[in-house]
Amino acid sequence: GTEKFGMVQLKETVNVTFTSGGSTASAIADFQIYAGVWLSRSIVKVGSNTDENDPSPTYCDQDQDGGDCVAGKDSDCCKSLAARCKTYKAFAVLAAVFSLFGTIAGTRSKIGGVVLAVLTALSFLIVFSLFSSILEGEARSDGGPNKDADCGSKNNVFQGQTINFDYSAGFGIAVVGSFLSLVQAGLYFAESDGYIA
Repeated sequence: GTEKFGMVQLKETVNVTFTSGGSTASAIADFQIYAGVWLSRSIVKVGSNTDENDPSPTYCDQDQDGGDCVAGKDSDCCKSLAARCKTYKAFAVLAAVFSLFGTIAGTRSKIGGVVLAVLTALSFLIVFSLFSSILEGEARSDGGPNKDADCGSKNNVFQGQTINFDYSAGFGIAVVGSFLSLVQAGLYFAESDGYIA
């Protein structure tokens, strides 16, 4: 499905312990989580049971009551995660707008095309850099949640087992988009200087 085009993904098999009716049991669970700029989706399989969620919006609520940040909404970590989330969403929109207008402007003014193509590349660069900072930031510190502003999802612990998100296709698309925008800027510049007829 299209969820594989998210920016990050988690595919882990974990031994889950749960309590039901006063007794404790354990089972092997397969987790698949896909997260992008706008949507996230999870699929959990335990034995023959599958819990498959429809794609749902990704909110930047880590520093709010009910947010999904375990370090505490007032920690530097949660404030930083919320700020990075809002920033990559804004620059994803800017990348799309700059790309569209850069293509249009490039047919009329080569220098306008160069400027907008460079802005597109920088926007893509910011988006994938922020996702990278989340994936490479440590989730835990001193045996508990990392409360520092450089926190992320690396080496997270779930039910006593370490889990890590991986880069997904959307991340690669953002990197390639940034590179192609710089190529586009170079072509517009070369054409404006008469290097390309």
